Amino acid sequence: MPPTTLAFFLGLGFDTVTMEFWVPLDKAQIFATSCKELRTRGKVTRREIAAVVGKLMWCNPAIFNDKLLSKGLQHMTRGVDGETRWDEIAKFSKMALRELLFWAHNIVEMATRRKPMILPRFEDLEIE
Repeated sequence: MPPTTLAFFLGLGFDTVTMEFWVPLDKAQIFATSCKELRTRGKVTRREIAAVVGKLMWCNPAIFNDKLLSKGLQHMTRGVDGETRWDEIAKFSKMALRELLFWAHNIVEMATRRKPMILPRFEDLEIE
């Protein structure tokens, strides 16, 4: 079997020659569908929103500005201090609804692009 320069690392595609990450299209399509479903339901638990935010943070190495483009969703998980509040029904903010619509319509197209690996700065690696 010949050596390969393409691998999957924690579910993300990685090219060892170009040092680029990407989101596999099947995962992007599943995520887009779940965003559409949540948006049409209108009501959601904080736990479900946290799952969406977690998937977006997982995409971070491969998708540009995903943290910036999910601030409204992230805000909906703030202030949860115990197990019972995670299952509390939360009403979507206008911003969170716009973000869900954005991700539902754009994540698949964004997954077709690759994002270069961002190397850590020397200062970040320094041990005190």
